[in-house]
Amino acid sequence: MKLFKQKLAILLVLLTGAFVSQADGFCVAKPIEVFNQDRPSKDSVIKILAIGNSFSDDAIEHYLYGLAKAGGYKVIIGNLYIGGAPLDLHLKNAQGNLDAYEYRKT
Repeated sequence: MKLFKQKLAILLVLLTGAFVSQADGFCVAKPIEVFNQDRPSKDSVIKILAIGNSFSDDAIEHYLYGLAKAGGYKVIIGNLYIGGAPLDLHLKNAQGNLDAYEYRKT
């Protein structure tokens, strides 16, 4: 059950990133191409920036960090979050360039 929750958390983060990037014609970033990229070297450091709410906080800091560490990867995770924030609030914050987030680095 724990492995299922970890995989589900990663999937939700990836899907959210692809969805937000195309929301209302506002392009934050290109959709994520997960399966077409080479694996990073285990000697390198993977830097991840997550933007979300308390769910992304849990998924990123607890599940993703643990999975990367278990796989032998070094990661630095920056997490911008607003507890309980819906997806449309993140879009409004991005469009208005608002400084409304808590930041935590793992």
